[in-house]
Amino acid sequence: MESNFNMMEIGNRIAALRKANKLTQQELADKLHISFQAVSNWERGESMPDIGKLLELSEILGISADGLLGRTASRTERNSKTVHVEITHDKSEEEPDDFKLLMSLVPFLDSSTLDRLVMQNRGKLSLSQLVELAPFLSGETLDNIVLDAKADSRSLIALAPFLSSNTLSKLAEKLFANETDDEPGEDAK
Repeated sequence: MESNFNMMEIGNRIAALRKANKLTQQELADKLHISFQAVSNWERGESMPDIGKLLELSEILGISADGLLGRTASRTERNSKTVHVEITHDKSEEEPDDFKLLMSLVPFLDSSTLDRLVMQNRGKLSLSQLVELAPFLSGETLDNIVLDAKADSRSLIALAPFLSSNTLSKLAEKLFANETDDEPGEDAK
C-alpha cells in the first residue's frame, strides 16, 4: 500500500513551524523528551514523528495533527486551489507584507507550488529572502534564481548548503572574477 504522506514535505513543515516558533531543534526535543537527532531526522524527511508524540508536537508547533501531516484538505481540494502571491517591495518596510504572507504559507504549500510562486516573483526577492526560502525550494529552482542574482559572499555562504556543486562553482568563479576586477592592477600604479 502506498503511503499518502510525503516525509520530506512533513519534515519541511516541521522545520518551518519550529523556526516560526523560535525554537532550536534541541529546545523542541527537550519539550518532547526526545533527542535532537530525532527532530533532525524528521526535518530531513528520514523518519516520521512517533504516533505517541504527534499530538504533543502539533500542540507545541501550534497546528493540528492533520495540518502538520498536510491533510487539512482533501487531495482534490488542494490540487484545485490556486495560490497567487505577488511580492511587492515597499521601501518604508523592512519586510514586505506579501513576503511575510508567503513565509506563513510555506509549511502548507507543496514544493511545486512554492517553486512556481518564487519563479513568478524572482526579480522581486532579495537574497536574504531567498535564504529564508531555500530549505523549501527545489534545488533546480534555487540554482536558477541564484545564478541570475547578484550574490555577495555572505549570501553565498548562507545558500551554499542548498545549491548544487555545479552552481556553487559557477558562483565562486563569478565572485572571484568580480573581486579581481575591482582590484587595481599593476598598470594602475
